[in-house]
Amino acid sequence: MPLATRGVLTAILHDFKILQAKEQTDANKLVALKSLGHWVGDIHQPLHVSFLDDKGGNTIRTSGQCPGNLHAVWDTCLVQYAVGPMFRRR
Repeated sequence: MPLATRGVLTAILHDFKILQAKEQTDANKLVALKSLGHWVGDIHQPLHVSFLDDKGGNTIRTSGQCPGNLHAVWDTCLVQYAVGPMFRRR
């Protein structure tokens, strides 16, 4: 079972332990660091800290200024609204 499906807090703890472990390779630590950044961002997305069957808001349709789905509204549209159109998600 992927870490994210067990909960974002579990995933954060897992990747933090990899970063602390001296025996881990730099490559593993880089993946853990990138994942950790993603999880910390996701923890602010309320639909990522609920249940697997809600699919993270991907099936909840939205309209208006942020058409698409609720996940995209939270991850992209609200950020662009707050910081402007120069923001680019990588």
